[in-house]
Amino acid sequence: MLQALKRPDLSLDWLRALTDLRNPLAQRLNITIQRPHEHLQPSRETAILDICDRTLLEAQLNQPGTQMCAELRSYCGEVQLHCHNHHQVVLPWRGVLEMEVAERGGYVMQGTGAFIVAGTTHAFCANSNNQFMVADIPDLDIAVLHRTAEQFLTSPFFIINAEIQGLLDFMVARMARTYGSDETFSSWGQLLIHSLWDGQGQLDRYRQKVEQALAFMREHLEQPLSVARIAVACGVSESRLYALFKETLGQSPHTVLSEMRIRCAKRLLVNTDLSIAEIAVRTGHADQSTLTRKLRMADDITPAAYRRNARRGLISRGSD
Repeated sequence: MLQALKRPDLSLDWLRALTDLRNPLAQRLNITIQRPHEHLQPSRETAILDICDRTLLEAQLNQPGTQMCAELRSYCGEVQLHCHNHHQVVLPWRGVLEMEVAERGGYVMQGTGAFIVAGTTHAFCANSNNQFMVADIPDLDIAVLHRTAEQFLTSPFFIINAEIQGLLDFMVARMARTYGSDETFSSWGQLLIHSLWDGQGQLDRYRQKVEQALAFMREHLEQPLSVARIAVACGVSESRLYALFKETLGQSPHTVLSEMRIRCAKRLLVNTDLSIAEIAVRTGHADQSTLTRKLRMADDITPAAYRRNARRGLISRGSD
């Protein structure tokens, strides 16, 4: 029905009918949505519907029992597959969170967030030095929220644009001074939802190419990979791939690949008995000394020391 309402030849009666459908909910929330007038131009029909949805969203997020909440959380080790009956948005503040959402793998890190649709199974793991903004959003019967959630059903990870980054910076700064009020969370949540919905389009195309590149990196991690080869696999030029990574992740493809290899090596050191030399080969490092040098540069520790710390319980199994 929402798609039909975008037709330019749509009659005013249809728009009024949909507004009337929204009003029973509005009445329960003690708000009023005005029916459109005769002089309403067809080009404004969608805008009026959007105002209706935004009004309802604002009202519902302020109702007892349906308020959203947000908090900074840190994770250590691995959390098994689970699900919950509310939507969840995860934004990075510090560190990397590896996630599996509805059997789709990815990372919440600088430049990339995740939207977990209510009822979707997911699991995640992270190292001990991390912090993420987690927003729990009630699964409200509001069209704009449904549309936002639907776009993340098959692709849960999204690019953090300047608008969303600004919301994240604001909330972290606000929490540093004082814990936010329900009204603050409600207003912030509305802006976040609409930023996620309004910010799609071109970002979707960017995300598709970047995710394609990240998937190719993961699948061929043990092989020598040049940016040129990754670009060919994604169907873009080398310079365009570099620009997309900088625009969406804030890092070059080479840096992202190096960090991915180190994370994989850490997991193998913690969770397997493979030799360090074999782990180096499996993670695309030329030899053991290369892996040692890279891990020293990243965390100021050798592979052998990292494994010893894990076996002494100083590093959680499944971390990073």
